[in-house]
Amino acid sequence: MALVATAVAALVTSGIHAVTSGASMDYSIVDDDNNTILKGDDVCVAYQGAMLCVSNGKLTSAGEPEKWSGTDANGDFTAVSYKWMPASFKTTTFSYNDGSAILYRQEFESELMGVSQGDPNSVLSSFPSFDLQSLKDSWEGYLQYSGLMVGSGFTVGNFSGSAYLGHLAGGVDNSGPACFFNKAANRSIVISAASEFMTSSQYISGTHKSLQYGVLGSVEMVPDGYQVDTIVVAHWASVRGGMMRWGDKLLGRYGKTRADAALDFTINYLQYSTDNGAYYYYNTEEGKNYEQTMVDVAASMITQKIPVKHWLMDSWWYFKGTGDGVKNWTAMPSIFPDGIGAVTEKTHWPIVAHNRYWSSNTDYAKQNGGKYNFLVEPNSQSGVAIPQDQEFWDDLLAEAKVWGLATYEQDWLNDEFNWLNCTRSSPTVAKNWLRQMGAAARKNDVHVQYCMSLPRHILMSVEIPAVTQARASNDYQPGNDQWAPLGVTGIFAHAVGIAPTKDSFWTTDQFFLSGKYGNKPEPYNRLQSAVSTLSAGPVAISDKIGMTDVPLVMRSCAASGLLLKPDRPAMMLDAVILSMASGGVSGKIWTAHSDLSKARWTYLFAAQTTAPLVVSAADIFYEEPWARPSKMVAWETNSTASLQYLNETSGIKIGQVDKWDFNYWTIAPVLASGYTMLGEIDKWITASTQRFSGLTTTATGFAVNVAGLVGEQVHLSYLEPNSLAPKTLTITIPPSGTVVAQIPS
Repeated sequence: MALVATAVAALVTSGIHAVTSGASMDYSIVDDDNNTILKGDDVCVAYQGAMLCVSNGKLTSAGEPEKWSGTDANGDFTAVSYKWMPASFKTTTFSYNDGSAILYRQEFESELMGVSQGDPNSVLSSFPSFDLQSLKDSWEGYLQYSGLMVGSGFTVGNFSGSAYLGHLAGGVDNSGPACFFNKAANRSIVISAASEFMTSSQYISGTHKSLQYGVLGSVEMVPDGYQVDTIVVAHWASVRGGMMRWGDKLLGRYGKTRADAALDFTINYLQYSTDNGAYYYYNTEEGKNYEQTMVDVAASMITQKIPVKHWLMDSWWYFKGTGDGVKNWTAMPSIFPDGIGAVTEKTHWPIVAHNRYWSSNTDYAKQNGGKYNFLVEPNSQSGVAIPQDQEFWDDLLAEAKVWGLATYEQDWLNDEFNWLNCTRSSPTVAKNWLRQMGAAARKNDVHVQYCMSLPRHILMSVEIPAVTQARASNDYQPGNDQWAPLGVTGIFAHAVGIAPTKDSFWTTDQFFLSGKYGNKPEPYNRLQSAVSTLSAGPVAISDKIGMTDVPLVMRSCAASGLLLKPDRPAMMLDAVILSMASGGVSGKIWTAHSDLSKARWTYLFAAQTTAPLVVSAADIFYEEPWARPSKMVAWETNSTASLQYLNETSGIKIGQVDKWDFNYWTIAPVLASGYTMLGEIDKWITASTQRFSGLTTTATGFAVNVAGLVGEQVHLSYLEPNSLAPKTLTITIPPSGTVVAQIPS
């Protein structure tokens, strides 16, 4: 069975534009041929206890629209503004001249009190609002991000049948970006909030049968000058490409880049973890405390020659108070008798340190004798509090930096937001909480990891350069399927400049009495290792001392512990997303890649497929057809002796595979000289740009720069022209740390 033949569809180059003509205020979206692709529906705002709408005659235009043009971070635009009475409410449509995007803005020109709708899952204002029937008429399918962990509760569906209204999500937990696409995936649009991410929401109105964007329905007061933006981004090529262009627009608006994450040490080097699912999660060596246990773990890594360079310290180390929240974010003496700094000194490992929600009896709050301003809600669920002072965050992370903090992990983000009233009733409290955290991290040269995020937290991260990583799947347990969403959550994460984090895994498939996790090993240890590496985020092992599978670990990294990653996270193929939307073949079929001097190495992962299928070269390179080589060599990692040539129309046959027998294919380009650089075939990512650079093709071969630890041996495999018999050159890294490998040598 073949996947959807995405490649046969011609790419569409049309742009999108907003209709903004006349007093009727039609802000529908049309393409270059004037075809309506989203029909504007209404404008509404809460005012003096009522919902005023254009449709009910209670909201009326204050005069002729204002029209102007200008330039912002996303390019040149033409804009049209309407003022509305009696609420002093202003709406503006920015239509970008290149046809790539439209921005819709709500502006409150005077303070509005008492606007809460009593339901945080509704909205108190609406602009834009799109007719759902026009969605159904113009688009066949959708991918919407919702729920925890970078939208891992995402849905992929279509608009067939009468129940399509219930397929889309919104509200507090589910207002993630929504991508709408046609059957050929040769055009897509993405809609999301573009500002005030913690109070902007998507709402599906059953009454109006519309998709509405506005301010969270539980907000009680909107200040003078408050602005809320929603962006619609078009990409006439692919779903994945549409999400990347959408991310480019948001990152550009806030001055953040995807390169920011590359500076995070804890993303780039091998980690040892004590998170939920780890052997030493709320568990120590028998008769020893955590200080002794972690020193022993570090010593065992040295003995086994496993190059771990940092560790994750989960929630077991700090003082907890009311509702199990944080009372004091310092180490309990029973955990670290000599302090955390002593552990750092002995292990030489920087720390990714976990934190959760603040308890209402936290020692830091002035209400409890502390020195900092907190909003404390003792009657909230679990009795939660939230800090208000920048000084608090500056001091907290400065003190932690002394004992070894490298990355601050803010966990329980959803509960801190949902359990408190102030975060959902105020337009600024939640935003300031995250901004202050990020500013303090930046000031102290610390990075931030988000965990248990809602989509609004991930959207908010575009404003905060210090946020470089986020958990993108649920907690690991030996043998579970928490890895499964990563091919889709990785799209969202990478789009907004975040490295997705899988969580840790056990490398051992050997049975032992683990106790805590049902006395079972990790039966899919190779899959866990491959997926962790493909995430392009942290790779974290969490075995019991002496139980680590060293060769498996070393498939992910160099001798220095540097992770040999792809250039971006593995992502679900467009063809699979389309097939899922139409009820066809599904499974975890992802690709990642490495680019060396405009040549591309592609890594194809397949597991949990529902039927045998053929993945064509056109499917693999659909998002970026320019990267498709005219001739390629492919091999499955379990049978590297059986290589095969591919061309532009060839396909890779994949059986009905599950977790144990997953497929992992590498596709290497045949270079102009006829040689093929296979790379390090003993690594998951054979041509990682962390290892190789400066590839040049000569008339008779190729040359490439190879980097590594002094004395490290790198095994560079290649094919001679018209041969499928691999040869290997063993390279010893010299004192300079780099060497040029010349093939033939």
